[in-house]
Amino acid sequence: MIDDDPLIRMMVTAVLTTDTQKVTSVENGMDGLVCAASPPPDLVLLDVSMPDVSGFDLLPRLLKSRGWARTPILMLTAENEIENIIRARREGARGYICKPVQPDTLVAMVNDILHQPDIVWLDDYTRVRRPA
Repeated sequence: MIDDDPLIRMMVTAVLTTDTQKVTSVENGMDGLVCAASPPPDLVLLDVSMPDVSGFDLLPRLLKSRGWARTPILMLTAENEIENIIRARREGARGYICKPVQPDTLVAMVNDILHQPDIVWLDDYTRVRRPA
């Protein structure tokens, strides 16, 4: 998880950490790029608005990192604008989650992406969209 808001990082970590699932979080885009030098995680939650680098600037850099091309990245943001949702999908994100998000919705969305690899787009309005 890459998000500058400590409360969001704490909530997401608490909600998604299980016996079999670990959450690693960093507070800015530059630390996110450092993580890109490591083997990719199963999933990334990426904040759109951060002070050092925007999630939209970071998204293609993560996806171009070695081994990260197929890593699902979900944009997590308070910016509920259709232009951003379209941009996220066009630039390679697998979904768009608007803050605040209910914990059960977040868990369901993460599980959908992790356990249904054929999902091409996921958002908290439609839950799952599959190819036609």
